[in-house]
Amino acid sequence: MIYRYENQVTYTIQLRTDLSDKWLEHEVVISSTWDPDSLPLPEEDTTLITYNRVREDIRKHLQAIANATPDQVEKLYDNKEYIEEHYIPLDLQPIDVFIEGAEGAIDFESYCQRIHFLEGNLWIENVDLQWVLNKVGSKVNQLYITQKKKSD
Repeated sequence: MIYRYENQVTYTIQLRTDLSDKWLEHEVVISSTWDPDSLPLPEEDTTLITYNRVREDIRKHLQAIANATPDQVEKLYDNKEYIEEHYIPLDLQPIDVFIEGAEGAIDFESYCQRIHFLEGNLWIENVDLQWVLNKVGSKVNQLYITQKKKSD
């Protein structure tokens, strides 16, 4: 069954897991249009929202690297540096990148150069990541990429 909401509705839900006897409360906003950047982040418990936004932001920048032609080197470096500055602290560099279907990992710098210069014509389908907590908050320390060749 599909429901359509004309107006934005906010629900407060309670749930309990097998890990705790305490009830957890979450606020869920249902909107007739969905734009992840227009939704305000709640003050607390932003982990899932932040995680999905970070994944999509990294995916978009990796896609921009893959879409750029080999002579557009500035796009490679601008997008790579954006990801590093926002999500990968210097103390964790280089991070490992695992590509679905490939053996082993490669470092982030090599991965960016590979999708820009060698492979190109790629569709970055999904980016998953592993977080690590450091002094300034959660940062990325591993990426898991699902990619495929674009159809010609």
